[in-house]
Amino acid sequence: MAVVQTEQAGANREVHLVDSILTNFYALYSANFDNAIRLMEVAQQLSLKNGWQEKEANALMYFGIAHSLRGNYEKALKSYFSASEIFQKISDFNGIARLYNEISVIYRHQGHMQRAYAALDKAEAAALAANNLEQLGTNYGMRGNILSKKGDIDSAQVYFQKVMDIRVELSDSVGLGYVLLDFANYHFAKGNLEMSDLYIKQSTDIRVKLDDIQGVAENEHLIGKNFFSLQQYSTAIDHFLKSNELANRAGYPWLIRQNYDWLQLCYAKLKNYEAAYFNELKYREFNDSLFNINKTTAIEELQTKYETEKKDQQITLLDQENKLQQATNQRNRSIITTLFIGVLLLILVFYLWRVRIHIRQQEVLNEQKMRLREAQIHAVINSEEKERKRFASDLHDSMGQLVSALTMNIQGLKDASNDKMVRSEIVDNSTTLLNDIQHEIRNIAFNLMPLVLSNEGLIPALQELSARINKSNRVKADVQSFGLKERFNEVFEISLYRILQEWISNVLKYAAATEILIQFTEHDNEVIITVEDNGEGFDLQSFEHSKGNGWRNINTRLNLIHGTMDIDSQKGRKNTTLTLTIDKIQAYKPVSVALNT
Repeated sequence: MAVVQTEQAGANREVHLVDSILTNFYALYSANFDNAIRLMEVAQQLSLKNGWQEKEANALMYFGIAHSLRGNYEKALKSYFSASEIFQKISDFNGIARLYNEISVIYRHQGHMQRAYAALDKAEAAALAANNLEQLGTNYGMRGNILSKKGDIDSAQVYFQKVMDIRVELSDSVGLGYVLLDFANYHFAKGNLEMSDLYIKQSTDIRVKLDDIQGVAENEHLIGKNFFSLQQYSTAIDHFLKSNELANRAGYPWLIRQNYDWLQLCYAKLKNYEAAYFNELKYREFNDSLFNINKTTAIEELQTKYETEKKDQQITLLDQENKLQQATNQRNRSIITTLFIGVLLLILVFYLWRVRIHIRQQEVLNEQKMRLREAQIHAVINSEEKERKRFASDLHDSMGQLVSALTMNIQGLKDASNDKMVRSEIVDNSTTLLNDIQHEIRNIAFNLMPLVLSNEGLIPALQELSARINKSNRVKADVQSFGLKERFNEVFEISLYRILQEWISNVLKYAAATEILIQFTEHDNEVIITVEDNGEGFDLQSFEHSKGNGWRNINTRLNLIHGTMDIDSQKGRKNTTLTLTIDKIQAYKPVSVALNT
């Protein structure tokens, strides 16, 4: 256990050391270039040992940046290409974007603009894939610098503006310092020295706060160029010397070379030819070190070697893939044949299963239709039985009593044959009883089948029903019709009458309503019937699941005419609305046709 803990502690120290080196690269580089290089080699070796591929790739990239800043482009590119293989292997698009931006810097300094653009294209594609705005801004800035170097400063300014927008959005102070200097260079090239000076000051303020020695050195160089343009050569020399001092501290030979070039121009303008000659020699010395033929050839060979090795790897990989593909194709053919047979069997099984399911569904559907038919027949039988009981009850309770009273009157007439006054009273009473019997017969006949329904139609029958309800002086019923031009066929009229009669009967019994309104409205393809009352609402689910015949009678008759029903009611709330919808064409068809539908 102690050994494992010791090993874990050692691994933790190593990863902490590597992270520290990578995080503090620029500080280490500024302090001591040689020490920074050694530490980066340590970080790379530890990452390789522990299999930390991302850290190894970053160490190789920083190693390349260090040598690039020192002008050792051969070592820089070799390290970059090694890092590129790892970044691509682990699909680290952020690393690829940054790496190829750095590679473009070397090609730009060497004058290989086509290769610089190609590197920037790879960097931009990777930055977009990673959605990395920071690296995308760096990419745009480098494109702008290349265009500026080619003399297309207006196109360069478009890219600088894109960079500015990104740096502001990301609150990237370091990047903002660089792009402000790019704008300063743009205005310098345009001859607008006042604006150039303004942007330099803004950039310098940021870079001084960030202790960016290299950045301040670049700003001092541009300030010197501005003063040179103003023919203030002595002041320009001061800034070029200050830039050189900072560039030496930062280990930035490219800028040192530039400063010597401008210094020799300044001294020549001041007619100090000795100093001009000295600075020209220094310029050539740095120029030779950065651009000698051997280095350029070595870089060309390195690029060619990298591309050749990459192509050889691709060819080898392609050969292996071809062999593997042949074996795979053979295996795939066997698998496809087996799968084809399997699919045919599955299709056959599925077809048989679907046939069986279809038969089963048809059986269930037929069974449901049978049950529905039985339920409808049962509902009709119950309805007829209910009507018979009500008819028998009416005959027994009302007609029976009236007939019994009339019989007693006739018997009394026989007994009082000699008393004219009594006989006259009995006759008058009998006449009243006969009138009552006639009235009851009419009521019973109306309930069984209103004569007005057969003779005049549904609307008049409902109006007569409403008139009978209104005689109670407790409920006000009304029937309204909009757009109906003719009568429905017999099946629809009887069915709708019985549905509405059943519904109104329930309203009168249970809702305690004082107003009932029945409305018929004809539309293009349908007729809407609504029944509204101001009585107490009810629980619709309880009504639909009730064991009484009323709900079943309504549904049975509604199914007969293929109508639909909607009920708007709620327990504890006043007002209930019943809405019936029937097909207009079917309702107006002759009864013989309608019965077949």
